[in-house]
Amino acid sequence: MTMPLRAVLEGLAQGRTDHGLRTRLVLDHSRCRPVERAWATLRLAESYASQGVAAVGLSGDESYPGDPFTAVFRAARAAGLHVVHHAGEAAGPASIRQAITPGCAERLGHGIRVLDDGDLVAEVSALGIPLEVCPHSNVLLGLVPSLAEHPLPRLLDAGLLVTVNTDIPAMTGAGLAEEYRQLRDTFGYSDAVIAGVARAGVRASFAPAEVRAQLESGIGAWLA
Repeated sequence: MTMPLRAVLEGLAQGRTDHGLRTRLVLDHSRCRPVERAWATLRLAESYASQGVAAVGLSGDESYPGDPFTAVFRAARAAGLHVVHHAGEAAGPASIRQAITPGCAERLGHGIRVLDDGDLVAEVSALGIPLEVCPHSNVLLGLVPSLAEHPLPRLLDAGLLVTVNTDIPAMTGAGLAEEYRQLRDTFGYSDAVIAGVARAGVRASFAPAEVRAQLESGIGAWLA
């Protein structure tokens, strides 16, 4: 496990040197795999936290419960790592409740099924937990019939902290610029709303304060 991660981190460090790109990593653990391996992932994340690993989380088929991993993610938070879980995409509100309570998640990968439970919408909104919304992926995987029918507008209208992201772009053919373009072309949002979504992404990130400030400044300049 160590060698691939080291290679990725070295590549990202070179990218920063050559192009000024600053990145941090989330180490995901598949729900389908043993808890013991999740502990190994956490130990790896702790070892490389000073070199760019910011968070750990659960990914994969949400039909596999998250509860067996609770102690791992409590330990992650105690160690100063962030926690991000894939939840509420194919599975319903119960997967989100598990992620944000015993699962210790600070951010939710997808989370679109939060709309199935009004009480949960209010809870997630009050907690300010960001949703990593990936419209093209949701359509490609058959979870949403089309971009026009995607629940992103309802998530925003509900007062949730919505960020727009790529997911499996090699399969969807949509990079981040395309995901943002659809905010205007499909949903008809103004530049001000689009900038608000971008700012939400900055606030939801685990970037250092100075990087967030630079990004906020760039968004402001674009809007102006």
